[in-house]
Amino acid sequence: MSFAVQAKFDPMRKLAYTGITDDYAVIGAKFTHEVRCIWINNDTDRALTFSFDGIEDHISLPALGYFFWDITSNRNHDHRYFLPVGGKVYVRAETINPTTGRVTVYVMYGLEN
Repeated sequence: MSFAVQAKFDPMRKLAYTGITDDYAVIGAKFTHEVRCIWINNDTDRALTFSFDGIEDHISLPALGYFFWDITSNRNHDHRYFLPVGGKVYVRAETINPTTGRVTVYVMYGLEN
């Protein structure tokens, strides 16, 4: 019997600068699988704060900055270190609302074959 875990990607999540204010806004849909890797791009002209619960600040990115987290690509499927199904990414402006660009979230998950 053969066992393999394939890398799969959720559709890209994005939010235009017009949806970013000083209150947290969700970026796209909730996670449909356990997330193994996540990439967040701030392609706006302002520093932004990101959250995984919509309440606490977790990540701050400068204008045109990015965050990549390879959570568990070097572990097998038995290790339960993931971002959970149903999770979301939120964003807010730190000081001044952005005037151009968007934020984008990419997620990778593993699927048993």
